[in-house]
Amino acid sequence: MRLLNTSTFELEYYEDVNLVPEYAIFSHKWYTGGEEVILLDFQRPGNAPHKKGFSKLQGLCSVAAAKGHRFVWCDACCIEKSNEVELSKSINSMFRWYQNAAECIAFLGDVGGDDGRLLEHSIYFKRGWTLQELIAPQDMTFYDQHWNCLGTKKDLLDALSNITRIPRDVLSHHRHFSTCSVAQRMSWASDRETREVEDQAYSLMGLFDISLKLIYGEGEKAFIKLQREIIASSADQSIFSWKLDNRKHRAGSSLLAPSPHAFAECGNIVPTSVQKPYSLTNIGLSIQWYTWPHSMETYLAFLDCSEVGSPRSEIAILIAKLPTADQYLRVTDWENGSVFRDEAPSTDERRLRKSRQIFMRETTDELPLNRSYGFWLRTIEPPRFEGCEIRILPRASTTAKECVMLAPGMVGDAGIISIDPKNKKGSVKWSFVRWIKLQFDDDFHPMVVILNEPRPSILRGRLNQRTFDLAFNDRQRTDSLADQELFSDFSWLKSKQSQSGQFGPKPDRANKWDGGGYSMTSTNTKKGGNIHDFEDLNLRVRLTLLPDPFPKDGRSANASSTGRTKYIWTVDITEYPADLKSGFPWSALRSLITGKE
Repeated sequence: MRLLNTSTFELEYYEDVNLVPEYAIFSHKWYTGGEEVILLDFQRPGNAPHKKGFSKLQGLCSVAAAKGHRFVWCDACCIEKSNEVELSKSINSMFRWYQNAAECIAFLGDVGGDDGRLLEHSIYFKRGWTLQELIAPQDMTFYDQHWNCLGTKKDLLDALSNITRIPRDVLSHHRHFSTCSVAQRMSWASDRETREVEDQAYSLMGLFDISLKLIYGEGEKAFIKLQREIIASSADQSIFSWKLDNRKHRAGSSLLAPSPHAFAECGNIVPTSVQKPYSLTNIGLSIQWYTWPHSMETYLAFLDCSEVGSPRSEIAILIAKLPTADQYLRVTDWENGSVFRDEAPSTDERRLRKSRQIFMRETTDELPLNRSYGFWLRTIEPPRFEGCEIRILPRASTTAKECVMLAPGMVGDAGIISIDPKNKKGSVKWSFVRWIKLQFDDDFHPMVVILNEPRPSILRGRLNQRTFDLAFNDRQRTDSLADQELFSDFSWLKSKQSQSGQFGPKPDRANKWDGGGYSMTSTNTKKGGNIHDFEDLNLRVRLTLLPDPFPKDGRSANASSTGRTKYIWTVDITEYPADLKSGFPWSALRSLITGKE
């Protein structure tokens, strides 16, 4: 460690850190254009007096000597920057050197001049390196450009806290900075700049007690490495709460933040009392998160975090499924960015969430699945449909009449098909299809619900002709009461989970429900799709994943400009093929076998 003697104005080197004498340490913004006095200038004494930084260094030694300090440390002249080993060792030790200093002398070279610039407008508080120089030392005194004392850190505590957003108790050392969340500490650096991109990471090593190998020239990779080291030693999930509004990062964005600037809105995010372990693997971050569907193949993943003063609040990020099983990528929503906040989610909403053990890719060339969040109703011709009025009610507005869609944030029903017999006076047989509901489960598997009762009890009486007519006739509706009664999430299927031991009905087969309903869920995404026959109803349903014929509709939350083909679940509902019918009523056969109607 080199120190500058305040009396002789000479540098002294101490190889043994145990023999380093008491010293004051300097905090300042560097002059540009090579105007700082560096180590090489002390080897060529004639150079130093011609530099702008020479008078600053003289002022430092004068003030330090007046306070009884024989030695001072200044980053400009006490490090041999051409020596990579020494530079790396010094930067990794710098936070500790500021902590161990007898006093920190801060020079604000743009305060106290003719322009009348005030303390809070000083560029000193916008530089990356001065953050750790402000937090680490116990005793600190500020001076203007004429070396007039502005006050000590203790005197200026309120002003410094307001300027930097660092809590007063952290600046005063009544609370250790490590008790603040990762996101909070990152937010303190969010409005600061460094000359070298890599220094955005290197200037924060001390705040997170991290050591890194310095590689100037690697750019943003340095900050990614810093975050990886933090993850390796901390379970604080607030490190994922950063927000990036740049739309170009919509697909293929990184799990980790590109710079501290992404944490600008994270100053009040803290971890919850329960912190689950997670780790980085060779295929990404292995972590367990509760999820909730947001848009097609995209989930809200809830972090173990909340906002200060609101312990029931929640923070979620948006993740999209990749074609590789159990792998996900962080993405951005057009409207909300990359972070979602909920002040007080309902108990029912929490109960319906699904816990997933997933692998989050940091970065990947693999793109998320490109599917529309809805259904293309290619064929709707159920048995005896000629004598019926068939009407389609989509959940979200769409310009394509052949489609029923969900908007981002919606779950469950995408649309309802009403099949109303024109002969109201005649009786309707139990096997007649009255309603068809199309929805996705919480794994985005398409599901078709067939209802053969005017008021099916399976849906707790919410679906009936009156509410449907109200919603259908009011095309300008916005989350009307009729909508709330008609459309449902998949909570009614969740209620069956304890009985069947799994979510909803058995997949890839037709299921009959007590209370007047049938359903099918397709997990087969192959080109041919799934065909399901509801023999009791003489009904065949085919679900096929086909290219979306309406790619420019603008309705999908996962619209892509990559030129990739977008797919949509296609529905064909027809009569059960005549050549497959046995001619014997299936319901009668079941009654003969079981003895039940």
